[in-house]
Amino acid sequence: MTARTLGLLISLSLFVAADSAHASGTSALAQELTRSQQVNKRVVNVWWLPLEYWLAAAQELKKPAQEIDDVRKLFRYYLIIAVLDARVLDDGKLEPATHAEIGPHLQIRRNGKPVEILRDVDPRVARRVGELSYLLKTSLSMLGVGLRIFFLPNIDDDGRPLLQGASRGLLTIRYAPGEDEDAFEYVWHAPLTAVAGPQTCPDGGESLEAHWAYCPWHGIKLRGE
Repeated sequence: MTARTLGLLISLSLFVAADSAHASGTSALAQELTRSQQVNKRVVNVWWLPLEYWLAAAQELKKPAQEIDDVRKLFRYYLIIAVLDARVLDDGKLEPATHAEIGPHLQIRRNGKPVEILRDVDPRVARRVGELSYLLKTSLSMLGVGLRIFFLPNIDDDGRPLLQGASRGLLTIRYAPGEDEDAFEYVWHAPLTAVAGPQTCPDGGESLEAHWAYCPWHGIKLRGE
């Protein structure tokens, strides 16, 4: 790898990493939702984008109340993830992987059970995602054109969402960036702190992640357990 390529890889990683001290709104959510990996000459980022993210994006983009309500009603049916797999060529140019190249290498488990990528999506949802993903793509600068979004089913037989950012759940994604690369596993535990807010240790008052079951310093059992 040339020094130029290495420098570009480092720069791309910095583009994707959010500044926690200044993150708010969709930026704070995206920071908690993204998982990153640098593999040889590739930069790989994976996001879980729950309903709460899309609602925040719609509000941040000042969408009309009816459109926000449509997002609330329609997006609950889907588990939406985004993947950026960008290979840096020797001449310094970027080559983002396509949906067709990424999809077969994704293995997704929702609350411990495998779930498959959908081939057909409600066109109203696809259109809204195209509009609302503007914020995430813009935050990625030149990498934004390589963002690939995938839809999976996310509702039970009674019409209830199976995985949400505000309630307890688990999402696991395995992805191998390229034919000859090892697969990496990315894990999200809900509830998300950016959605549900942090917990507070009843003993020492420390701020704790929303999904933690125990305070790691005092061993005290936390709320919701």
